[in-house]
Amino acid sequence: MSTGSHLVLTPLSERCMVGLLGALNNHCGALLVGRSGVGKSATLRHLSAMTGPLISLDSETAYLDE
Repeated sequence: MSTGSHLVLTPLSERCMVGLLGALNNHCGALLVGRSGVGKSATLRHLSAMTGPLISLDSETAYLDE
């Protein structure tokens, strides 16, 4: 399935996907924290394209810089 982006699946991104799928399966939320530009948003977009449900993405970067 093509998502329009090329996500490199590393062991870390695979563990992240498993954790996010577990949270999604249990109807829980998840929080991805880390430096900018490491692929958090791309991982979420890829997961959303694979699973189909609506996944809300909210960036709090502006609040963290203050």
